[in-house]
Amino acid sequence: MSQGLRVLTKVLHGPPQRTAPPRKRRRPRSSGPQAPAPVYVYIHGAVLARRNTRRRAGAGIAFTDEMTADMSLRVPDDWGNSSQSAEILAALVAVRTVQSDADLTLVSTHDFIMKAMNTHLRKWEDTGWTRVKNRLPLQCLAAEIRARAGRTYFSMASASTDDNMKKAKALAIQGYGNSGIAKVDLTAPPEYSSTGMVLVGTRQKMFYRAIREVKDRKRVPRPATSKRVDLTLDAVFRDYGRDASEPELWLSIRKKDFSRQVRNFLYRAMHDSFHIGKYWKNIPGFEDRVNCPECGEMEDMEHILLRCKANNIVDATWGAAKALWATTGDAWPVNSLGSLLGCGLASFHTGGKKLRQAKQRLFMILISETTFHLWKMRNARVIGQTPPTARESINKWRFAINKRVEIDFVLAGRPKKGPQASLSPHIVDKTWLPILSDERIMHEGWIRRPRGLVGKEPPDKVCSSPTLPSARCA
Repeated sequence: MSQGLRVLTKVLHGPPQRTAPPRKRRRPRSSGPQAPAPVYVYIHGAVLARRNTRRRAGAGIAFTDEMTADMSLRVPDDWGNSSQSAEILAALVAVRTVQSDADLTLVSTHDFIMKAMNTHLRKWEDTGWTRVKNRLPLQCLAAEIRARAGRTYFSMASASTDDNMKKAKALAIQGYGNSGIAKVDLTAPPEYSSTGMVLVGTRQKMFYRAIREVKDRKRVPRPATSKRVDLTLDAVFRDYGRDASEPELWLSIRKKDFSRQVRNFLYRAMHDSFHIGKYWKNIPGFEDRVNCPECGEMEDMEHILLRCKANNIVDATWGAAKALWATTGDAWPVNSLGSLLGCGLASFHTGGKKLRQAKQRLFMILISETTFHLWKMRNARVIGQTPPTARESINKWRFAINKRVEIDFVLAGRPKKGPQASLSPHIVDKTWLPILSDERIMHEGWIRRPRGLVGKEPPDKVCSSPTLPSARCA
């Protein structure tokens, strides 16, 4: 009775229903000659996620019977291109291929499909599949399994020891290399899927999330934001060699390595919501603010951060940033506005493909602080009384970088357990050692000693606090 009381059934739609003849109900277990032989199907999902390569996923299906041919499929891009989405595709195609009244066993290397169809299915259906990735393929898979007359089992095997699983893995690798994308019918058998949320026993926050999900689907994307997001993702792939998704881009802006002001600036810049450039074009009396007064070009964000020639501030500041980054030995990868806004997605690896976390953190801090500094210099030039010079800009930029180092020094000295935030001294050490001006401090415990940074000579006197860098007490 409680399962029948469902709400939001008209807005939380399930998979579309196809017209089909009535299917056989489950037959009782029988060992007679008329019973079909059990079928074992091995499924596997593989992902191509190499540097400078677009992300792709492939599904491999290996049948144990000789009557059915093995399959290698490429996962549609809108499914997410993950190993989980590849396994969903493989399981859905396998269930539809095998005879409906035969007992089927799906064998995989992971337990995702097993838990999805057993552990999580009841909860997902009760909450209307709210916040479930690949909800429509999973709904179709659940409906297809329920519509079968035979039983469906799930099992696991190792890809290194089982020959059939090795074959499925090879088919999955072949699948993401296919030029054609698999076309999957996402209509479910009738009367085997439910819609809406169960009213009894569901928490209020799930209703709120469901309503927000419905409203988000109806919301029309903001054209300026969509254009800026596409520009940033293309630049991230071109300059950083990473095929990132839109959710990854928005999450990268919220990283704790960015200061709060920088996070706010990147968020607004990603939405292109600053009152600059073409914003003033249709406002009577302010048309002169469209173009930069110094350069004569439209004053958009790319011009402000990369091309403006006013007092040589942009070139001088980026020159100082490039000189500082050159001490790390890596090339300068920034070439466009998208590279600046997507700096949180930059990654640096060793020869063994191991992520260099400290180098990535240094790059994000350097690029974000420099970008935000140039925005402040532009505001000081446009709004302030006296425009800043290139020397003033470089000095203020050095102060901003030294301030970030100082904050890291303080956080590294705090205990790991406690109400206040802390940083690992090892991460702080690896982040800032490559750009310190004094090479004599390459030893353990340098964090507790005051030193000069970003080209400033270390002072002769000693600071009153051993955790602060020399820029604060010079």
